[in-house]
Amino acid sequence: MIQPQVDMLLQYFGKEVDELVRAKEEYFAGTGGEVHADDRCYEQRMQAFFNWFLLDRRQADGATPIERFLREKGGALSAKDKDVLIGFTNSRLGLYEYRGTRGFFSRPAQG
Repeated sequence: MIQPQVDMLLQYFGKEVDELVRAKEEYFAGTGGEVHADDRCYEQRMQAFFNWFLLDRRQADGATPIERFLREKGGALSAKDKDVLIGFTNSRLGLYEYRGTRGFFSRPAQG
């Protein structure tokens, strides 16, 4: 659904190897250390890194990569791609606690 737009961003920013290396060092220094290809959570951590890099990390000019991409290439995008990418700029992080399997709308037990 959104993978084509993510791939478009990765292709556009993938050529900035030095910036990606700096970002990777910065991200993994703050999230539990380097991840290796044989780690059980490798795919999830790398996906989290790319999401952070593209959508949340502020670059030297103060803009995120997605904001910069829209500024530089937004005029040439299809309406669908532009809508999805603008939606990326409105992403919000959240942390949730799973409290059991009693049902989706059931209240957790007291205590």
